Formats: sequence, C-alpha cells, structure tokens
Amino acid sequence: MPAQTRSEELEQKRTFWKQHIERWRSSGQTQRDYCRQHELRPHQFTYWKKRFVETDAGITFVPLKIRRSVPSGPSLHPPSTLRVKVGRDLQIEIGADFDARFLRRLITTLRTIP
Repeated sequence: MPAQTRSEELEQKRTFWKQHIERWRSSGQTQRDYCRQHELRPHQFTYWKKRFVETDAGITFVPLKIRRSVPSGPSLHPPSTLRVKVGRDLQIEIGADFDARFLRRLITTLRTIP
C-alpha cells in the first residue's frame, strides 16, 4: 500500500478529531473527563476544537453609527463600501455586493486567531 500524502494524513486527523469533538459535545462530559476516558491529550483536543468552530457560533451583529463626510441630508450617491474598524489594527471594507456567508466565515476565522 502506498504511503499517504500529507493532505490525506491531515484529512484523516481532521476526521478523527471532528468525530471526537462531536461525540464529546453530545456526551455531557467535561472535556477533561472525555479526554481521560478516550486517552486523548487535552491540549490537542483544545487545538482541534478551536478549528471546528461553528460558522455562526458567537457572531453578533451590532448597530453601527455612520459618520458622513458630507453635510447632513440625503445623499444622491451613497458610499459603495462600508469600512468596519475593529480595534486599532483591524479594518474590513465591505462592498455593496458583499456575500453575507463569506463575511460570517471571515469573522469566525478572525475570532480564532489569538
């Protein structure tokens, strides 16, 4: 049998950990107890659990105050992009034709970065 490629090994690991994380969530056990029972390393479990964050989990949309750079009153040409600043070093520009699903995935991904 030929050796597995790197991507096949990674997919096998993903499947293994995804199954364990799903079983743990439905087990009612603490993460530590589940890991002990199944002889899993808790730090590896935590590492993989962070990678399987539900797409919509924890996403909250909040109202934004939009400042106009033109005098108040209706605008004939609304801006074509929306710029969202998060903290000091993160800025997201959203075009008029943005894909809401992509935005959710982006927010979810950004939340997993320490």
